[in-house]
Amino acid sequence: MMKLSMKKTLVAAAIAAMAVSGAANAASGTTASTGSSLIFSAGDANGSYSLDLGSFLNTFIGADTVSSVTGSNSTPNSTNTLMASGTAYSGAVAANGTIADIALTGFNMSGAGVQWNMAAGDGTLRKRLLVSDNGSLTGMINSQVSSANTSVGTYLGFGAAASTATGTLATSTDAWYAASTSWGDTLGPTGFAGTANTLGNASSLMVAWQQSITSGNAARAAGFANLTANGQNVTAQVMGTGANSYLHIAAVQVAAVPEADTYAMFLAGLGLMGFIARRRMQA
Repeated sequence: MMKLSMKKTLVAAAIAAMAVSGAANAASGTTASTGSSLIFSAGDANGSYSLDLGSFLNTFIGADTVSSVTGSNSTPNSTNTLMASGTAYSGAVAANGTIADIALTGFNMSGAGVQWNMAAGDGTLRKRLLVSDNGSLTGMINSQVSSANTSVGTYLGFGAAASTATGTLATSTDAWYAASTSWGDTLGPTGFAGTANTLGNASSLMVAWQQSITSGNAARAAGFANLTANGQNVTAQVMGTGANSYLHIAAVQVAAVPEADTYAMFLAGLGLMGFIARRRMQA
């Protein structure tokens, strides 16, 4: 099998939007203008793998719209007024829905015990989060979004996802071990769970953000919504096997759930077809 190229294979117009060039591409980190690096990590009981995906939270959902923060208050949210956040990816999307196919260079894990996740944070003004969801992540509170952002910084500080060129490997005793209590399904001690997925399973990408940063609102519900592109939900999935693995990020059409009357018409149609078939057999 021909190995995937080490470069990120993006639709042409998205290359400039998602790639980070020069020295900034050498290692993961966080800047005021971009948020943190988008991290991919995978691990099992024996070891783990992490990779800087070469993009940042703000690349996906834009810079924060909150203009300023003073002390424990924010503008325009000094009381309980809910702050919104961007949740739509505005970069190019291929006709088949592909946003990016990213080679997981150095990845050689397999088996049902391997779990993976993605995360990026932004704490420039108030905390925001881009994270994978295995279907059980139903929402967060403001303090959990803050804790998750702290965990992103801690995980990167340990030495995880140190490069965009090749993945960082870890044993179960290393500080940057992806399945440790400082990361894993819960992104550290955040109080929520549901970011980890098994290999081959598609994961929705979700955006969470603090709707208030006042201390009295720490336990209030945070904003929580699907990342979308062209009005469709964005998902991520590990494709391929072993050294040929890659991360497929795409906008997918969500299948509509038929209404009850649609089901009734369908069943009535089946019944009519059966009646006609019986009549023909009897003729």
